[in-house]
Amino acid sequence: MTSAALAQPATGLAMSGRRSHQLDLFRGLAAILMIVNHAGYQLLGADAVGGGWPAWLVFVGSAAPALFFFATGVGSGLASGSGERAASALRKIVLLLLADALLNWSTGTLLGLDFFGFAAVSTATLFGVRRARRPEFVAGGLLALVLVARFGLAPLVHGRIPDDSLLAFVTGNAAVHHISYPLGPWLAFPLLGFLVGRRWRQAGSSQEAWIVGAAAVLCLALWAVLAACGAPVFRWSSVSIAYFLCAVGIVAAAWLLADRAVAALPALAQRTSLRGPASLLIVPLHYGALGVLETLSAWPWDAAAWAAATIVLVLAVFVLSRTLVSSARRLAVPGPLAQVVVAAVAVAAGLTAWELAPPLLRLEVCSAGQVVIALLLLWSSNKRGAPLGAGSCNPAANRT
Repeated sequence: MTSAALAQPATGLAMSGRRSHQLDLFRGLAAILMIVNHAGYQLLGADAVGGGWPAWLVFVGSAAPALFFFATGVGSGLASGSGERAASALRKIVLLLLADALLNWSTGTLLGLDFFGFAAVSTATLFGVRRARRPEFVAGGLLALVLVARFGLAPLVHGRIPDDSLLAFVTGNAAVHHISYPLGPWLAFPLLGFLVGRRWRQAGSSQEAWIVGAAAVLCLALWAVLAACGAPVFRWSSVSIAYFLCAVGIVAAAWLLADRAVAALPALAQRTSLRGPASLLIVPLHYGALGVLETLSAWPWDAAAWAAATIVLVLAVFVLSRTLVSSARRLAVPGPLAQVVVAAVAVAAGLTAWELAPPLLRLEVCSAGQVVIALLLLWSSNKRGAPLGAGSCNPAANRT
């Protein structure tokens, strides 16, 4: 909270509480979209992209990473001062990279950069931005550079940037093997979230909702026009301008929906919300469940069965993630040495599974390892021997 908020405790605390609820609900919406998208691709088969309402739901769900990365930026922007110590940030980055290694091993890939890895990149970037003398100016400058590199220079360098190169990773103008999220334009989402979070720390404006709504309508309208004109709408290898506009529109619409739902439907919003640690746990929990469903059931599923299974999966994963976080909060935080040992065991088990285990067992072992890493990320913000508090870890991941 800012000094102005501290000077006005009643208003400041009320606004801070509402903002926290809105961000938690926004994470919950991102998690639901993530599960819908993955369940569609893994259970529906060709129907996931073949048209009809299931295909549209799966497509909207593909924007879940943008929501998660945006939420990471908002959480960082809301934090006061220059942020946490370098040692704490480095510990989180290392744990996120370990979780990303497990995420890659679960699919049979040894080296790559997936959701947890990009969360680590976002965390490192935002840590540097927050320690700048003018963080908003730096974030805005980086945002402009990312967008210009991906969309402004694309026509000029088309076909000139080789695949699997550092320049391809930085600009996003060419494919990079086993890299799901190049910097361009994915880094735009945490940077944009950071600017929103910084603006959010100031006094609220009655026009903010109109601005967000207008942004959603404008971006989605531009996407629809480009798609109608035959522009490609894709997000793999490199993100098209049409898809980027669509993703920004979905982020803005979800942000506005979360704001309205917190005020109008507080009970439903509370049940749909996820704090940082719970949203992080969503990733391995739903992947592990989907792996079992895909292996043990007939495939592909029809639309009705898929919809019912997805609803049950969302409810089950939400309840389990919250149960794990609640249980962890009742434990004493293990010391640094114990945390290192636990992380090493989780990584060793995942690497062994990657080399020796059949696909389903490999997925489950690596998912369990990611759950362990997620709890270590939660514990990393607490003092040794202290009960686990309500602190949350903003980086949340998804893989579509």
